[in-house]
Amino acid sequence: MRCGIYVRVSTDDQRDNGYSIASQLQMIKQYCEKSNYDIVDVYNDAGHSGKDLMRPEMQRLLKDIKSHKIEVIVAIKVDRLTRNNYDGFWILNYCEEHDVKIELILEPYDVYTANGEMIFGMNLVFG
Repeated sequence: MRCGIYVRVSTDDQRDNGYSIASQLQMIKQYCEKSNYDIVDVYNDAGHSGKDLMRPEMQRLLKDIKSHKIEVIVAIKVDRLTRNNYDGFWILNYCEEHDVKIELILEPYDVYTANGEMIFGMNLVFG
């Protein structure tokens, strides 16, 4: 599968005490290798808040989803994609509409089941 990797940190504290860009990339690349995914591109919004989708690399990712450049997005957690409930469900629906899967390696549930969608929503709230 053609894979797009999405990584983000918004603060120095997240970078230093959370999941740095380097550690996110390392985890995701190992996951993609085990899953036999072909990494097409890396979308890196370092320094941008997850409060909305108006981030340069998120906008590029959305265009690549629409053009079918990728078949799966891999991130470590939903809060790397967004911290906004509305935007989270918008992304989920947008991906479904364009036949793109979302895989969150530290939140390993199927977002396309009723239970998975509920957990996705709860993780958005707590993110």
